[in-house]
Amino acid sequence: MIVLNLKLLFIPYGISQEHFYTASLLVSLSSQRLNNTRNAQLDVIFFNRAAKVGSEALMELLLSIAQKNKLNILTQGPLKVLTRTRTLKQQMKQALWVSRLSPGTVYIEHCNWLNFTNFKLPLPIYVNLVRDPVERVISWYYYVRGAYRNAIFYHLFPHKPMQPEAWYKKSYNQCVRSGDEECQYVPESIQDTVANYKRQTLFFCGDGWECLPFDSPSAVQQAKRNVERDYAVVGSWEDTNITLAVLEAYIPRFFRHVQNLPQLRTLYLNNTRYSNNSIAVFNRPTRALTEPLLHLLRELSAINDMNIVVNGPVRSMNRTRTIHQQAIEMKWITDLEEGTLYMTHGNWLNFKDVERLPPVWISFVRDPVDRVIDNYYRKRRIEKRAINRRFFPGLSQNPKALSTQSFNDCVRSANPECQYIPNAMDDVVKDFRRQSLFFCGHDNDCLPFNSAYAIQIAKRNVEKEYAVVGTWEEIYITLTVLENAQPTDQ
Repeated sequence: MIVLNLKLLFIPYGISQEHFYTASLLVSLSSQRLNNTRNAQLDVIFFNRAAKVGSEALMELLLSIAQKNKLNILTQGPLKVLTRTRTLKQQMKQALWVSRLSPGTVYIEHCNWLNFTNFKLPLPIYVNLVRDPVERVISWYYYVRGAYRNAIFYHLFPHKPMQPEAWYKKSYNQCVRSGDEECQYVPESIQDTVANYKRQTLFFCGDGWECLPFDSPSAVQQAKRNVERDYAVVGSWEDTNITLAVLEAYIPRFFRHVQNLPQLRTLYLNNTRYSNNSIAVFNRPTRALTEPLLHLLRELSAINDMNIVVNGPVRSMNRTRTIHQQAIEMKWITDLEEGTLYMTHGNWLNFKDVERLPPVWISFVRDPVDRVIDNYYRKRRIEKRAINRRFFPGLSQNPKALSTQSFNDCVRSANPECQYIPNAMDDVVKDFRRQSLFFCGHDNDCLPFNSAYAIQIAKRNVEKEYAVVGTWEEIYITLTVLENAQPTDQ
């Protein structure tokens, strides 16, 4: 009956019988038909993890459930090679070794898809992860420059020459724009000047020579065929809940209880439990659309018996505050009465420096490009200019031509106001372009614009210190999380 209705729907619009047949097959697909676990002939998982896709997190999850699900986790195979592809003899040795593993084993290693059928060996359960390809190469770029990774590398290879300081400090954007060979991605290229894992498709395509050309359509198609035919699950941490749900549903023998792990419960993601939960600080970044939440909180203040404070003890327009100013503000915050929400355009404060229990931190973020464009036009609004003339009557105003110039024209004309130079400390025109500064703090390391180091500190603070960082671009999710991120008794 469904197929008949579909035929009536498609054919009048010029869909051929052949295309209709394909459409009817798609409709008949079910989750069970898509589950390739039923094709496996071994009770063994072959997790040939792609590099820089977050596979270490899945490894940790498997280790967490190993005892409960009676799993044997192996992270080293029979080969110790670091080449991009393996010879036929090496593939046979690896496939034979996998086929002899005991039931309940999870074999995890950086290697390519392996064709067990070619060697007339039973198929394991294939799983893997993928990641946005641009995010992945950027992640690799900074990973190879990380202190931890380099400490291990030079411990193992003490005689290897070290890279110059400039190499470690160069941003990814600079690398691409300068034409550095490390950051060039030439379609169909086989040889790389700098060894890396830029070919995500290689992990799914296999060890054949046709899989080596970078961004090759034929290699991509072969990888897609292998995924569709052989893999039980190819997940992504960009869709964590879906990935874990599918893993548990499709491969229950190995992933039973994975969604119930304490590490994944919302309680363990809620940093409210580490704070003085009677006081909250909303250090709102400028132009992050925080005004609607400010009005909402004022409406809720009477309902929830909440005291809202918008003026703190330090009245400063500087981008960062001195150690003395930080100490004054932190003491003032901890002395606020219970049920107070303090809202400020200020940076994150490290309460551990003064050995005080931190407040509940909340904040907002916004797409950084939208944010700077909004700030550009806000400054040119008639109301804003009138306020500036009122408070600063002696300050010279911009000529009308600059006030009416579009953001695109400002960028294209190389106007200093619209230049965003990586690692720049001083700005010709003072603005709030550094969104990460609100989360990084007041150290000098936080000041360089678009600094990879400052962003990492900001991300660490968000992960460890903030109860909620929301966005009006996901308003319903933000409000739901804000309502549910309640103080706990733990």
